[in-house]
Parts: sequence; C-alpha cells; structure tokens
Amino acid sequence: MWNADSLDSASATSPAVSHGPGGLPPPAAHLAGLAKELDPTALADVLVELLNLLPAQQLTRVVQHGRRRLMCDVVSLLPIEVAHQILVLLDPADLARAARVSTTWNRIISASSLWGQLYHRSHWQLNVPDLIHTRFAPRPECGGTMRELVAASVPSTPTVAAARSPPTAAAPGGGDEGGVLLTHDNLPWKYFYRQRHALERNLAADPQPVATRFAAHAEGIYCIQARENVMYSGSRDNTIRLWDIKNRESPQVLQGHTGSVLCLEQTGAHLISGSSDRTIRVWSVPPPDANGLPSGEITSVCTLAGHTEAVLNLRMDTRRNHIISCSKDNTIRMWDATSGECVDELVGHIAAVNAVQLHRDLLVSASGDRSFRVWDLRLPSDRACIAAVDGHGRGIACIAFDGRYIVTGSSDKSIRIWDLRRMQLSAPPAATGGTAPTTRSFTRDEARSAGLVRAIDGHSDLVRTVQFSAADNVLVSGSYDTTVGVWSMSSGDRLATLRTAPPPSTQTPNPAGARVFNVQWVAGRVYAALHEPALLEWDFRTGVDVRGIVRG
Repeated sequence: MWNADSLDSASATSPAVSHGPGGLPPPAAHLAGLAKELDPTALADVLVELLNLLPAQQLTRVVQHGRRRLMCDVVSLLPIEVAHQILVLLDPADLARAARVSTTWNRIISASSLWGQLYHRSHWQLNVPDLIHTRFAPRPECGGTMRELVAASVPSTPTVAAARSPPTAAAPGGGDEGGVLLTHDNLPWKYFYRQRHALERNLAADPQPVATRFAAHAEGIYCIQARENVMYSGSRDNTIRLWDIKNRESPQVLQGHTGSVLCLEQTGAHLISGSSDRTIRVWSVPPPDANGLPSGEITSVCTLAGHTEAVLNLRMDTRRNHIISCSKDNTIRMWDATSGECVDELVGHIAAVNAVQLHRDLLVSASGDRSFRVWDLRLPSDRACIAAVDGHGRGIACIAFDGRYIVTGSSDKSIRIWDLRRMQLSAPPAATGGTAPTTRSFTRDEARSAGLVRAIDGHSDLVRTVQFSAADNVLVSGSYDTTVGVWSMSSGDRLATLRTAPPPSTQTPNPAGARVFNVQWVAGRVYAALHEPALLEWDFRTGVDVRGIVRG
C-alpha cells in the first residue's frame, strides 16, 4: 500500500520515476484526484495530517508556497481611482510608511491626483489661475525636486498593476531647468501639499517666531490693510502711512483727517479712509511699480460728509460703484463713488454699527446691539434687510464674510462662525416683479440651531477684530487680552497664540502686551495693529514656497 513515507523515499532515491499528468508521480496524481472530491473542510483536515508527516525541509517549501498564495497585493489589482479612494483616508505619516512597501505602492502614492484629493480634503484651496501656463520649478529648500515634478503623475490606466512601469515620455511641458509648463492636468499637488503642511507645522511650532516691530506712528494704530508687498495703517495721530513691507519703511504719510483714522479700504486705484472726524476720504493711488508699491504720490481726491458720528468701517462696492460706510450713529450709508453724494441709507440697528463686510450683492453688519444683519443690496433699502440675528450675549465688535461663512467677534469674549446657507433665507424677488422677502429675525437660541457652525472661546477679553481665509483654512482674531489667536476654520482648533509683548530685556524683564485693534492674514504672515504706536508682523513662511498660496 502506498503512503507518504514511500512517496518521500521514492522522491529521495528514485529520481527517474515516471510522472503522470500535471507533473506528479502516479501515486501523488492519484491522491490529488481523490482530494478534488473532498469538500474544503475535509480537505483541510487531510492536509493538516499530511503536513504532520513532512520533514522540516519539505514543510518550509509548502509554507513558502502558501505565503505567496495568501500575500496577494489587492491594491495593485484595483482601478487606480478606487485605490486612491482607499489611500486618501490615510494621514500623511501613514502614506509615507505605505510608500515604502513596494515600488508599485510608491508609484501609486506619489501620483499627483491622490495628493490633489488630500489637499482639498484638508480644506485648502490653490490659486490655480496664477499658476496655469507658467513655467514652474520647485524650490529645493522647500523640499522639492524637478524629478518629482516631472514624474508626479501616474498614467491613466485601468488598474494600478498596469502602471507599475514608469512612463517613458516626458511629463507635459518638459522638465528643463526653467521648470515645467503647468496645465490643469499636471499640477504638482504633492509639492503644494507639502508647502501647506509645512506652513501648518510652522504655525504649531513652539516657540513661535519673534515678531518684527514696525516703528510706526506717533500714537496707537486702529487699522491696517495689508497685501503681499504693501501695507497701509491708520492711526490715532490722524495720519495714514504707506509701508514697504520688505524694507520695513514708510515712504509716504497721508494727512487730511482731523480725527483718528479708524478704518481703511484699498480697492484698485483708490484708498478709502474713515475717521472719528465723521468724514470719509478718497485717495488716488498711482499704478504699482515693479515692487508692488505705488509708483507716485498718493493724493486726496474728495471728502464725503454726512455721518453724525465717527465712521467705524467701510467697504467698496464695485458692482454699484458705491462706497459703503457704517458709523457710531447707528446707520449704514451708501455713497456714489464718482460724485461723492450719499445715495441711500440702511437703518435697523439700535446701537453703533461697528463693522460691515461685503460679498457681491450681500452685505453683513455687526452692531453693539448684539446682533448682526444680512442685507441684500439688490432690494430697496427699506426692505433690504433679509436677516437679523441675535448672535452674542454682548455687543458684536467685528465681522468677516466670504459669501457663505460669517465670523463674528464680541465683547462677550467669544468668536462665532455662522453658515449663511443653513439659515435658509428667502430668495430675492425676480427683477420683473414679485414680493420682497421680509426680514427673518433669529433669537439667540434659534440662531444656534439654524446657522451657528461653532463657537470659539479662547480669548479672555473683548474680541476686537477677526479675519479669515477659507482658502487657507485659517481664522485670525485680535483681542483686548493683548493676544492674536490663529485658528483652524474647519475644526475651530487653536493653531497658535501670538503675544504682543516685546521680548524681555534687562530693563524690562516682564514687558506688557498691548490691546489688538486690527489683524490681517496674508498667506503665512500675520499683521497686527496695536493700541500702542507699533505694528507687528509674525512670519511663518520659513521653508515654505507660497506660490499658489498667495493671491495675486
């Protein structure tokens, strides 16, 4: 009778034995035929008994064969889009580990399309218009290489397995020393993700960078307007200063107001200022030079008078060629930017209107009466208010708005983020007729359930100023507690706390900070206007390539 021992003996001493179909000796072929008639459970039991009879050398061979059967790379068999939908759920650290599994996995994870999904999942936006059709070369000091840029994209193939071999053709645009010509199809998303990640890492770093102090005005500074290379500041000393940010110099000082300059707005060829002297001034700004600074002297064009109290905030409405201002006199006024005439007035607040923000046809206003209002400027002024929200326990000092999200800061020490879409406001009537919607009023409890996304309680005194960038997923706030807060818009988590106190010295071992009146976020830089004659800049761009982050 044949048994396993006789098979082992025959294999070792009789190499010339004839083989049947499938390459097995006749007894083994007969056994394999019988095994096919067993159900999987019975077959597994027989195999266990047979494995117990094998010597170690043959057992190792069987185990290695089984391991190859079990270790199937499922990811490589999937359509590339499906593989990315799985991998996008991993965080960057896990992806870095997964990329070391094999060459195929490394190629999958290096695909630009995967990093594009990760980029947008992190609530970031890329300034694509400024990048398309430009030659782009990564900066080595920011962790980029031309090789990575050229080979970033996995070919569009049905499965990952078909993409194991690297493409032989050059990436679109080529890869010479002048960079790659970018299109919508070859954006280096992994490189841009790395820059955003580095910026967030810098924000969370401890210690924070030391603030650069601008020796600014003779008295405290109420407002700033900052861009990439240029900044304007308005002060209690009644002046406005133009700043060359790169050189920390003020090449021009604008005079004309007879009271504190409380608010500024720069738009196109004009700078607009509002003052405690109850007037608004319009200034003509010459075209920028190569450094982004005005190429000539800034001059006063006209003065608008009509408010009966200090002008606290203003915005330019380019759609209607209007200047919109708000005042301590509880009103919002619209002015014709060409003639300087007051053409309309919005009323409804019962305390000072501290701030206004505009996005297309929608205006939001914040007041000391604890409410913010939403106005549709396509409607007649007496029916333009489409929402009045009792948003805080005390007066609202500041507001920011991007068309969807409204952020408010209050003397109740809190910041609140609201989603206008959740409020389900009535649509405006058709241009040909229809009934205008009435104001929808929200009590504090109704507002919390209808439109409140989250409340941020991180300051210990009045929140005087807020600004946010949904594109950067960043919210900045300034408070009378002498700090600037940097927060994640999507989660509300605190990213950084920036203190306005100067570094300790021998003469002043415990220096005091100053109240923050205004803050600005410019893609990795934070600017603050203080109650003292100083401007501060915190720069988080070290090791970060801000191309694609900075808005042109």
